[in-house]
Amino acid sequence: MKKVKIVFSVIALYIIVSSSHCGKGGHGDDRLTIVNKSNAKIASFLQYNYPDTSIQPQNTPGFNAISVEPFSESVHLTFVKWEKLIPQNNSQNTLMLFIYSADTIMAKSWTEIQAEYNILKRYDLTLEQLKNQNWKVIYP
Repeated sequence: MKKVKIVFSVIALYIIVSSSHCGKGGHGDDRLTIVNKSNAKIASFLQYNYPDTSIQPQNTPGFNAISVEPFSESVHLTFVKWEKLIPQNNSQNTLMLFIYSADTIMAKSWTEIQAEYNILKRYDLTLEQLKNQNWKVIYP
């Protein structure tokens, strides 16, 4: 239970800090929206190590995570525009977006999740795909 509080505290802190610098009228980017059309709470984590599709440690630079309630949406906030951030972190201009069950994150250690590749879905998205999707990723 303690690790659950830590994970969601980190997510909440990230959102609070990011929202004070990003978004409409700010200097960041709040376009990347995760739409959860399932009846379960999910977590969305971003990674830039494509084509390596392994799950990275939580302390990896650029680790970006949000939670999304059932039948709702949430945004990944960044301090810089996605058009700059993605190419800076991946030579193939591809962002990986991992969707996890919030229940899994609460029940298992990150090491277990990595070893078992315990994800619901992985999206490999280029800048062009993100633009064509109007920066929305719809799960499932």
